[in-house]
Amino acid sequence: MNTIDVEIDIAIVGATGVVGEALIEALDNSLMDLGFEVGELHLLASARSDGETRMYRQRPLLVESLDDFDFARVQLAFFAAPAAVAAEYAPLAVEQGCRVIDFSARFRADPQVPLVVAGVNDEALASGDCPLVALPGALTTDLSLIVRPIHQVMEICRIHVASYQSVSTAGQAGAKELARQTSCLLNGLPVEPALFPEQIAFNIVPQVGGIDREGHSETELDLVAELRKLMESEEIPLSATCVQVPTFYGSCQAISLEMRYPTELEEFVGILKGVDGLELAESSGDYATSLAMIEKDSGFRCSVGRIRPSLSIENGIDLWAVSDAVKNSTIFNALKVASGLIKYSY
Repeated sequence: MNTIDVEIDIAIVGATGVVGEALIEALDNSLMDLGFEVGELHLLASARSDGETRMYRQRPLLVESLDDFDFARVQLAFFAAPAAVAAEYAPLAVEQGCRVIDFSARFRADPQVPLVVAGVNDEALASGDCPLVALPGALTTDLSLIVRPIHQVMEICRIHVASYQSVSTAGQAGAKELARQTSCLLNGLPVEPALFPEQIAFNIVPQVGGIDREGHSETELDLVAELRKLMESEEIPLSATCVQVPTFYGSCQAISLEMRYPTELEEFVGILKGVDGLELAESSGDYATSLAMIEKDSGFRCSVGRIRPSLSIENGIDLWAVSDAVKNSTIFNALKVASGLIKYSY
């Protein structure tokens, strides 16, 4: 059956959060050709959202209670909710015959659950037997688009990344805390950190998530583990430093790669030019900023610039990558994965 003839009823769990609302907007605006028609859309959230609505197809759509929902009513569910919610309800949805795409970290490390980035490892969906699919974090999504095709041709032997993450990584609560702290400080009022470990307004905090005994943050460890799973390699040395910055949206990464053999910059750039979803700067000195990625609707997931030879590593190349972590990376990948999942399932 041609998938374009299939009508898929969809549920969005966590529809009132940052990712959930961005997903509604993307479906409403037909962000891309999904290869199937969207039938009924069900917006699900906790009891706190009872009575709320969200606009979809020019009409208000009522947010339904997750507790009372029968997942047999839909063929596909996006879980844009915390890991604890996914842990409780995603298996139930699968049991009721629904395909699940989970944004949370709950199933990313599960060897029985494929971790998928569209354009990187689509073959993970090809069996058609994938009732539950995990999506990596936005940082890993962007990084994998760059390093996996390079590794397939040039054999990377070391990766280091420093990420600069906006407060939207903590959802709506993160944006509210930055706005509140900024307002207080501009009016001469003291602030007390609530969501972040330190004051985030007018500050840079080298910690995203909890810190373990060795000093690694939760986000750093997650990024390394997710990238290893996507690349199917435990041998490449990986290190990461994740930093929280006082911007509302957008995430940036300074990436350093070491190849095993001498590398021509022109060949390196040529490989990346062939990657769907990447936008490359016109010259080695050009780059995008997080603000620029937020303001434009280019259809690209990630912008790559400042591509240059390393000054300290033989066969090394340094580069800069930017995305609107929610709309460009997370949502774009989720819809692409959904398209592949339905293609191989029907």
